[in-house]
Amino acid sequence: MSKYLTVAEVADLWGVRREAIYRHIQAGELEAVDFSRPGAGRAFYKISRDSIEAFERRRSTAKPKAPTTPRIVTTVESFIM
Repeated sequence: MSKYLTVAEVADLWGVRREAIYRHIQAGELEAVDFSRPGAGRAFYKISRDSIEAFERRRSTAKPKAPTTPRIVTTVESFIM
C-alpha cells in the first residue's frame, strides 16, 4: 500500500469531488506534495496518510471523552454496623 494517495483516491475515500480536495489543498487545510515535473504547467498532488488523518482529526465534530473518575464500590456490610 502506498504512503501517498492521489487527489482522486482521497476524493473517493471521502465521497467528494476532486475539486473539493483541491480547494482544501489551496486553502492550506490539507497538506499535499507536488510530484509534477518542473515546467509541467500543472500540479500533480499526492497526499500522505498522515496528512489525511491530521485533517480528519481537525475537522472531526466528535467531542473528546471526559476523564472518568473511578467508582468506589462498597459492600452493604460496611453500612450495617
